[in-house]
Amino acid sequence: MSTEIHFSTITFLAVATVSLLYIDGAPLQTKPQSKKTNSESSEEINDECKNWANCDDDKEIQAMLKKLPSCPCNLSSSLYIFGKLDIFDKAMGYNITWVKEEDALIYPNRSIAEMCIRTIDNISPTTVGSQVCCYNSNSKLITHGKSAGIPSAIHPEEKKEYKNFDTIPWLICKGDWVQVHKKRPPNNGLSCPVYPLKAHTSTEMY
Repeated sequence: MSTEIHFSTITFLAVATVSLLYIDGAPLQTKPQSKKTNSESSEEINDECKNWANCDDDKEIQAMLKKLPSCPCNLSSSLYIFGKLDIFDKAMGYNITWVKEEDALIYPNRSIAEMCIRTIDNISPTTVGSQVCCYNSNSKLITHGKSAGIPSAIHPEEKKEYKNFDTIPWLICKGDWVQVHKKRPPNNGLSCPVYPLKAHTSTEMY
């Protein structure tokens, strides 16, 4: 299946799953809204986030996320120097180009992420997404928790669709990474050592 077909299908799903809540980034208003208390607004946002995290009508998106390259367990020092790195991916059978992902570090709560990397656009004809991986100061993959990288259903190069699929859900969830990770789980396809250790992550995880 071509990238164009996938992209068309995903765009249709965006209308079905996201635009019901937002149009051009603004909440959809169907009737005059009475003034809500902070508690009521918080509960409404929480409900929208959970609805997105628990809906099961985007199975094609989830299938494509599984086709993304696996995160390297450790970063090469050359990435710090050149900002770009080619790594052979056994599952895909060819080199994958990774670049520094500065934007990933601006997400709130990524407290132990020292470096994040992202796959370049058009890495495969079967997906329009991109993998994002984050690492600690020792270049070790962060495999879980709020500092871990998460895949994108759409590559940021496709700005409008990326906003609908990857930015708006994060805003709806107000950085609630537990809910976000239900649909965008951090990758550990190479079975890298679990980090941080779960026994020591009370502040990092919660």
